[in-house]
Order: sequence, then C-alpha cells, then structure tokens
Amino acid sequence: MHTRTLSPKALGTRIRALTRKHRKLDNQIEMEQMRPNPDGALMRQLKRERLGLKDALHAAKKHARRRDSSDTSLA
Repeated sequence: MHTRTLSPKALGTRIRALTRKHRKLDNQIEMEQMRPNPDGALMRQLKRERLGLKDALHAAKKHARRRDSSDTSLA
C-alpha cells in the first residue's frame, strides 16, 4: 500500500476538513431522526459515511501524533 506524506500544514487542514464533514453528517442524522417518519436507508447511509469519516479522522490524528513525536525526538 502506498501512503502519501503530508506536510504538517496539509495534515492539519485534512483533520479540520474531516471534522467539519463529520459534524455536518451528525447534523443531517439528527435532522432525519426528528422527522415524523425517518428514512431508514438514508440513516444507514449517513451513519456509514460518518463512521468512515471517524476512522479517517482517527488515522489522520494518529499520523499527526506519530509525526510530532518523531519530530521532537530529533531535536
């Protein structure tokens, strides 16, 4: 598997973008749940997307922590 190396700035931008998308999906899910007859298929799709974003966000934060710890050990 090929992994891209992101600059610290790009990694921070990615984390913020994933966080915004995750929040947006949270809001969409909440709005759908408040409807009188929520669409089950849509709810499953939104929750699946939100879980994927959560996984991507966790991986990006883990990568940032590893990078930070390796940068400080070089000093």
